[in-house]
Amino acid sequence: MLYTFSLLFCLFIAIWYDILDQSKYKNTWYHILLFWFIAISALQFQVGTDIPHYMKEYKLFDVDNFRFSDLFEGGEDRRQPGWILLMYVCRFFTGEFVFFKIIQAMFLNIAVFSFFRRETKNVFFCIFLYALISYLVLNFNLLRQSFALGFALYGYSYLKNKQIAKYLLCVCAAFMFHNSAFILIFPLLVEFLRFNKITLWITLSLVIIFIYFLSTVDIGILLGDFFKSGFVNSNISSIGLGYMQSEDLGVRDEFSIFSIRRLCIAFVLIYFLFRSKDMPLAYMGFAYLIINILVSIFPIIWRFRIYFDISYLIILATFIKDFEIPKLKCFSKWMSIVVICIISYFFLSDYLIPYEGSSMRYIDQYYPYHSVFDPIIEYKRLNYF
Repeated sequence: MLYTFSLLFCLFIAIWYDILDQSKYKNTWYHILLFWFIAISALQFQVGTDIPHYMKEYKLFDVDNFRFSDLFEGGEDRRQPGWILLMYVCRFFTGEFVFFKIIQAMFLNIAVFSFFRRETKNVFFCIFLYALISYLVLNFNLLRQSFALGFALYGYSYLKNKQIAKYLLCVCAAFMFHNSAFILIFPLLVEFLRFNKITLWITLSLVIIFIYFLSTVDIGILLGDFFKSGFVNSNISSIGLGYMQSEDLGVRDEFSIFSIRRLCIAFVLIYFLFRSKDMPLAYMGFAYLIINILVSIFPIIWRFRIYFDISYLIILATFIKDFEIPKLKCFSKWMSIVVICIISYFFLSDYLIPYEGSSMRYIDQYYPYHSVFDPIIEYKRLNYF
């Protein structure tokens, strides 16, 4: 009920301000939604599949015997220095995990909301899409990577404004929380190449051709040799090899490079590219598409897509707001509402898909919601996931 109410209210606000172009109390509702998103995230109790593990890790953190060298040893869970330091500081003040969660919820959601405010006029549409697509996994599962994402979002704006030193500082901060943040080097390379629309299309075509040829070889052997080659550090290598052996996240023997969903993503990007001059955002969108294609081969790569998800939400919101059929321009506002309803249906249906061989659905990771004021442990969820 909490999620349904939040989504419907966000949809109403998005239509009111971004489609109907109302302005009264706009800033007030922005801050109310930000506070609401932070509160739901911060005050949860064992919502998501990873939170119970993080709660245990926080409780067992040995503050008294902490040494500076512990920052770089990582422990059994291969934690990054930034995460360990934050755990130490929070644990030094209190053993209550909710204190740590409040900091995480504030940092992530302020970073996301402020990014929307800096980079788009369709702020409330983006907030709705964030609630629909990314909010649950970022706030209740990917806690470490959520810090890396937050720094990345600040970094993107610096990169767009040619503030390279500040961008690199944000990349370093992101890497302090999650190894996957090394991918943030690539947007910097693209910025130096200064792609125009033609070279962007050529590059995308070459990448897709390359991915197609990848589909003709044994990816498992190829990746295995890569991780064992010594080109990457031992920590990343062990993580990669571990995921390759995973039944759910390992390399697929059978896969489809193109699907209806990926073709829809491509259509949205093409539409955006022809109507917008925001090339940096287009780079992020094409990176999102490429990673989505690669996910069909090696599912764990979706972790890298996290850094481009929020940028794609801006592109998708722009598409929803601006999409029109030439002969039906007078119905453009209604067209936007229809498009957002169709998109919502497909994403909501994903939450209701059961896991193979089980009655548990994807949404059951996060539902029912319990707060610290109602600390009920969902043993069925805990045991399954």
